[in-house]
Amino acid sequence: MSKPLEILLLEDDEQYLSVLKEQLDTGGLGSKITLVGTEDEFLKEIGDQNHEYDVLLSGHKPPGLDGLKALNIFRKKYVDTPFIIVADEMGEEAVIAAIEQGATDYVFKVNLKRLPVIIKRSLSDSDLKKRLRESEIKYKQFIETLPATIFSSDIQGNIHFVNPYGLKEFGYTVEDIAHGLNVFDIIHPEDKLRLTQNLTQLVSTHQILSDDYRLLNRLGETLDVTVTTNSLLTSGGQIELHSVVINNTERRRMETDVIASRDLLQRVIDILPVRVFWKDTHLHYLGCNTIFAQDAGLASPADLIGKNDFQMGWKEQAEKYQKDDRVVIESGESSLDFEELQTTPQGNKIWIKTSKVPLTNPQGGILGILGTYEDITARKSAEEALLLRDSQFKKLSLHVPGMIYQFEKKIDETYRVPFTSEAISDIFDCSPQDVLEDFSPITKRILPEDLDRVVKSIEYSAKNLTPWQCEYRIQIPEKPIKWLFGHSSPEKSDNGSIMWYGFNADITEHKKAEEELLHTQRMEGIGNIATGIAHDFNNVLGVVLGYANLLERQTSSESTRESLEKIIIAVKRGADMVKQIMIFAHKGDIDYVTMDLRHILKDSADYVTEATKSLESRGVHYKVISSLEKTSNVIADIGQMKQVLDNLLTNAIHAMPRGGTVSICSNNVSIATPLVLRNTTVLPGDYVHFSITDTGSGITEEVYNKMFEPFFTTKPKGRGTGLGLASVKSIIEKHNGYINVETKLGEGTTFEFYIRAVSQEETLPAVVSIDDIVGEGKILIVDDNEPYLAVLKLSLDMKGYSTLIARSYDEATAILKENKDIDLLLTDIHMIGRSGIELAQSLTGKKVCVVGMTGLIDEDTREAWPQEYTLLQKPISMDELNSTIRTVLSANNG
Repeated sequence: MSKPLEILLLEDDEQYLSVLKEQLDTGGLGSKITLVGTEDEFLKEIGDQNHEYDVLLSGHKPPGLDGLKALNIFRKKYVDTPFIIVADEMGEEAVIAAIEQGATDYVFKVNLKRLPVIIKRSLSDSDLKKRLRESEIKYKQFIETLPATIFSSDIQGNIHFVNPYGLKEFGYTVEDIAHGLNVFDIIHPEDKLRLTQNLTQLVSTHQILSDDYRLLNRLGETLDVTVTTNSLLTSGGQIELHSVVINNTERRRMETDVIASRDLLQRVIDILPVRVFWKDTHLHYLGCNTIFAQDAGLASPADLIGKNDFQMGWKEQAEKYQKDDRVVIESGESSLDFEELQTTPQGNKIWIKTSKVPLTNPQGGILGILGTYEDITARKSAEEALLLRDSQFKKLSLHVPGMIYQFEKKIDETYRVPFTSEAISDIFDCSPQDVLEDFSPITKRILPEDLDRVVKSIEYSAKNLTPWQCEYRIQIPEKPIKWLFGHSSPEKSDNGSIMWYGFNADITEHKKAEEELLHTQRMEGIGNIATGIAHDFNNVLGVVLGYANLLERQTSSESTRESLEKIIIAVKRGADMVKQIMIFAHKGDIDYVTMDLRHILKDSADYVTEATKSLESRGVHYKVISSLEKTSNVIADIGQMKQVLDNLLTNAIHAMPRGGTVSICSNNVSIATPLVLRNTTVLPGDYVHFSITDTGSGITEEVYNKMFEPFFTTKPKGRGTGLGLASVKSIIEKHNGYINVETKLGEGTTFEFYIRAVSQEETLPAVVSIDDIVGEGKILIVDDNEPYLAVLKLSLDMKGYSTLIARSYDEATAILKENKDIDLLLTDIHMIGRSGIELAQSLTGKKVCVVGMTGLIDEDTREAWPQEYTLLQKPISMDELNSTIRTVLSANNG
């Protein structure tokens, strides 16, 4: 049963109360009527904050209080509540004055049968006003709180509106808009032509266009934005552009969207007063009120008498109107509140809501019909505008990168989501209806380790009414984890509930880019450190290696020789560590050749077999299985590929401390479609595929996720550098290859990599033999490192060469001028002052042979060094140095 109407009646005649109640009950309106007869009683009822009235009925001049004064007092509290005048008699001017002051309608006491109809119509109109006002407030809140720039403009670029967020983001003011701010004033000069072309296309196709531009804020700073624009044809026939601007400046810098819309709110026209007319049984007009006559285009009601509908401005509807009239006259039954179209004398179409009742004499005989109608064109337009605005808002939400929403904390401390865009299905895999009254479908998606932080951030925002902003992770079953960024602004209502307006965006790719950037920066730091120490460190190692080589040749003690061999191994290991860091940091030199990797695989397999023999005495046995098919050649650096295989085989042995089997395989593969593996995706092409499999304990998930990070190792302190797998991955990537790791706890691990095959004939690396033959010739040694200079001189003197030394470019130049018989210049490249590269370049074209030395050979060094001269990287064994000098001198003499 519906709640009875609360009616306040301003009247001093209590007997009239029962008459009025009877009329309302007859008209189907259950009601509770409060009677007030004096101004004090009226003011008391109006001032009661705990009592709300649905309708106020008042005589035009009630005793004790003027009706218009009562109307003004009533409207201060009840803006939309119907105020209906019930009077004994009123003149036309009084009616107009009451309507203009805000009265909803009027009725004569002698014709109270109309009152239920008027009340129903007035309540319907009042409800529509309230809904439109609430809709306007809601839409305005979205536009003003949405963290995205929204603006509208004409086709010439003149900006008419920018929402508060946009004004703040770009630094402009409402005064700037009023003074004629234009889109072409704030767009980057190089983007103006493209904007003009896009606007032309937009006007011709009427399609939504989205493009990237560079806009200038008020400070002249350039912002990278994405602008999505739609064109609409206004009622005046003008093209209006509505744009959403997403500022990509910060997002692109850190790899993270903000959103825009336009103000689509339209004013709703106030409801017009009711028109009244009456006709005889022949359907000729007998009379009407002034407003009806004005609608008919007549000067006064008298001009209407005797005319029929075919003589009116709405003659197009005359046949229908008269048909409806005859039904009422013949049936004797009323036809109430039906909507129909009407043509005005000016030819316009308006919507009207009409009621027609039989007009009878005191004996009940039908004399004709009495009709009323009201112009509801404004209300119809408002309804259509409401539907259009909701439709446009829905379309707008589709262009927001993420989901926009309302989030409410109710007074009972529970949460709900009254509104969300359809994007919630893409982000949380649920519908707006799923979370309308229950927030749990979203909380169930948030990772447990993030949920407490998210809840606390919401509680903090609610307590302090500060904007909520949070990054957190969610996971939908059987799908990868997503990173989300949420932002919203809270508002507290009078009843104590809190409503947030905001958005959630998927920033997973942004987070990945952020991690990659940090990884790149870390690698660059390692590279810079490695570059800084490589030359000096290798110089130190060179001194140690040089003296160790000399002592090894001079000693006859087996124990001393063994100690020296350990020193030499340690020096080479130190040099390898520097080389691994340089490789991982993408530094150093690469010597690509066409080769068959099976030879290196076989050598590495033999190395593993030999290296594990010493463990057999302790009961630890290893088995090496090689399945090396003949494969195509690849283009690779021999030394680096050997390093890859040695690292992987060594790791395989360490993964099986109690023994096991190592399987080494190679084969050709041809991939037609992208091959998706755990670590990588191999693009189509022909590849040489290699794999190394152990039967060890496998790799845990935690270690698996970190195994390629530099300096990460699971080996005991002092047993590993953490650079092995990092350099392996770096080498494979520098060879444009792919590496993948498959592992299973308790069963073992397989490392496999793919390198593109080439069609060249097989080329094997040449084997250089080193002879210990006494040297001949005069050599000038140049190095600013005194210890290394001394060991080089001592070593070459012992080989039989005649040596001179210099510690700088200038000293070397002076010696070269005085000694024309110098056969070879052996110079360090990086020296204080002028470099060894400059010294070598000064000898280009002369008979003197040149061999360069450096602790680091990178691309810049290789490019600057004269191509006709030999270049060696420190530390250099004395045998390697001797072999190189002999080769260079022999080639020069030949």
